[in-house]
Amino acid sequence: MIPLFLSFSFVILAVLIRSLRRNAYPPGPRKFPIIGNLLQLPTSHQWVKFLEWAEQYGPIYHLKAGPDDLIVLNTPDLVDEFLVKHGRIFSDRMWPHVAADIVSAGQRLLFLPASSIEFKAVRKANHTALASIPARKYRRYQELESRVLLHDFINHGYETAKLMESKPMSASNADDHSFMERHWFSLVRRFATSVIMTAVYGERVHAIQGNDALNILYDVVETITKISLPGVFLADTFPFMQKFPDILAPWRKQAIKMHEREFGLYGGYLDKLHADHKAGINRPDCFIGKYIQARDASTDRIVSGAGVSEDGWIRDKLLTYTAGTLDRSRFRYYCERSQLIRAIHVMAREELDKVVGSDRLPSYEDEENLALCRCMHQGALTLSTTHAFGLFHSEGSLVFGNVWALHMDPARFPRPREFIPERWLNNEKGSGPLKWGSIGPKNERDK
Repeated sequence: MIPLFLSFSFVILAVLIRSLRRNAYPPGPRKFPIIGNLLQLPTSHQWVKFLEWAEQYGPIYHLKAGPDDLIVLNTPDLVDEFLVKHGRIFSDRMWPHVAADIVSAGQRLLFLPASSIEFKAVRKANHTALASIPARKYRRYQELESRVLLHDFINHGYETAKLMESKPMSASNADDHSFMERHWFSLVRRFATSVIMTAVYGERVHAIQGNDALNILYDVVETITKISLPGVFLADTFPFMQKFPDILAPWRKQAIKMHEREFGLYGGYLDKLHADHKAGINRPDCFIGKYIQARDASTDRIVSGAGVSEDGWIRDKLLTYTAGTLDRSRFRYYCERSQLIRAIHVMAREELDKVVGSDRLPSYEDEENLALCRCMHQGALTLSTTHAFGLFHSEGSLVFGNVWALHMDPARFPRPREFIPERWLNNEKGSGPLKWGSIGPKNERDK
């Protein structure tokens, strides 16, 4: 017992000495011994607090999450210098123990080290099927779902708008599935989810109300976003807590339940694809379906379990998480902002009438001639809340590109919180908000 106590005391003393050591870090909020800024980091909506600190401390500031150092970059020049020009130095990922090891079973692309064979295999598969040029074959899915969305707005828009007037969405009802199913945003969310589900699994989303699988899907996406943030679990910050027995680690039991729920959801989609493939049932052209067919046609039959096989094929568990963590559309932000500005709608309608006319719906072939519509897309992206993308420094510091601060910089964007799509009319390609949605050398090479 005495050796255990002495070991624990030594760990605490070492952490305390390290936390009190003053290095030449950038400015930042006051840090407390051992815990640093943990108590000041909110467990949700962290981008709001990060923006406040950016306004207070300038283009770069320093935080401590327990023993870990966090460097936050708030200007495009710094982000370019650190995460693009020197991106290979900063190319490793943060590894939050709870979200990565337990909830994701060590298989989620978001956390995989860039040098790992799993990351390279998943990235190769994604790039082959979902990069900008190969993904064009899925445009027909977006065109189909956009027609369904217009139909839903015409037939159900009035009743959902009346609901919003009588009971506006708030933090108290945002998790109420029965309320969200009847909110106008559910129409937009179904559109975005169905496009992704069809492209990935070959399975459309039809029903909104009473669709338990859809509600679980949204819960899972929201959960992994929240638990991946710095400071949410002390076990992420203090590794010795990861060795605690279950009776002292209630967070472990909670994380295991999250894993079982998520893996059951995405694994169910994968099982359906396997069953259809064996039965000779052809689904619409989709990423996972094509991958399974190619893998089954190879000589490698060891595909169950995690990781990557000797022949380089993604095994089922990794494939499940690969499919389940693909990004979703942010069309919601355009709807929320632009509905308040009648003049913008009038201008966009005039542009559509001039370029497209009244005999058909717009298509991707019209994109180059719809300058204002493109600007509305970019304007919506600057107003969307984006979680900072973190990368470990070679000495252990976690470096964040603070995307929300980049978009809210009044020096770059006068009146940044207003929806002003015209500001992007003379914008050079690759220099707008689309560039800052994902930061790092891996994303730069994909462009």
